This record gives sequence, structure tokens and C-alpha cells, in this order.
Amino acid sequence: MGALKIFLTILGLAIIIVPIVRAFIASQSTRVPSEIDFGKFVLPAAIGIALIIFSMSFGQVPSGAKGVVLRFGATTGEVKDPGLYTVFPFVSTVQMINTQTEAFPVNADAASYDLQQVSTQITLNFHPDPGQVVQIWNTLRNDYTDRVVKPAVQEALKASTANYTAQQLIQSRFKVQQDFRKKLGTSSSKKGQ
Repeated sequence: MGALKIFLTILGLAIIIVPIVRAFIASQSTRVPSEIDFGKFVLPAAIGIALIIFSMSFGQVPSGAKGVVLRFGATTGEVKDPGLYTVFPFVSTVQMINTQTEAFPVNADAASYDLQQVSTQITLNFHPDPGQVVQIWNTLRNDYTDRVVKPAVQEALKASTANYTAQQLIQSRFKVQQDFRKKLGTSSSKKGQ
């Protein structure tokens, strides 16, 4: 898709520039200064500009993403599904939000109930809600991992490990994991609002 847009833009520019260059070369080759007939350039210029505008009016939302339509930088509430789309050039743009599941590794430090230092590496699999991409773009842009996910993991881990001693953290991993997931779900739902 990108190659087609580049090709159409270059073709449009060539259609505009080639007649101008030809006229300039022709005027330089004659000894007698001649006037350039600008009427010859109107049709090629119109075709060239139309091609450039046409190439800017369409695009593609990749599979596993949603496109949020912006008009003069403000969201319109319209969401483009994967595939080809058209917009008004210079007025509307489409911003992509990845809705596929992502693995997000987090190194987190916390303290246990008996004040032992606990270092944990957590890999969280998450994805944005495809039905909420406009709200996500309005509030977070594409920074949702740093602004929501990472703090929620840190908060849930600290809240979970504070309930167990260091020995219980090792012996009751499954219970700690369930407690962490419960607290993470509560924490992330509060932050997402």
C-alpha cells in the first residue's frame, strides 16, 4: 500500500514538472525570447494534483489493529477495521492502535509481610479492548503500557506480596498468583476508567 501511494505521488509530481521543464528547455534553446504559454500547464497540473490528493486519501489498517479517525487532530468516534479505508486528505488522518495480545515483561520489587525484599519478573499478556480504541486514543494515545499496565502490575504485586511471608511466597506460589491476578484486575479496571 505504501509503495502504491509513493508511486502515485511521484507520478503526480512528474506530470506537473515535466511540461514545465520541457517549456523551460525550449525557451532556452531559441535565440529569440519567447513567451511561455501557461495554458499548456493547466491540464497536466490539475491531473498531477488530483493524483497526489488521491494517493493521500486512502490507506490500509493492518490485521490485528484498529484505526481511529481524527479530523483536524480530534477524534470523530469513527473506527476503521482492518483493510482499505478512505479519508479526506489534509482534513482527516487515521491513527493505528494495535489490538493484538502483547507480552509485557516487568521487573518489579516489593516487600513481603515479614519485610523481606522480593524481586520478581512478571510477563503480562494483555491487549487493548477493541471496542474502546477511541477512548484509549483520547486518554492515553499509544502510551498505555507505560501509563497503565506497568503501574498496575507494580501496584498489584506490592499489594499481593505484602500479605505473605517470604516462606509463604515460595511455598504457595499458586495462591499468590491468584491473589496477584485478582488485584491486577481490580487495579487495571480502576486505572482504565
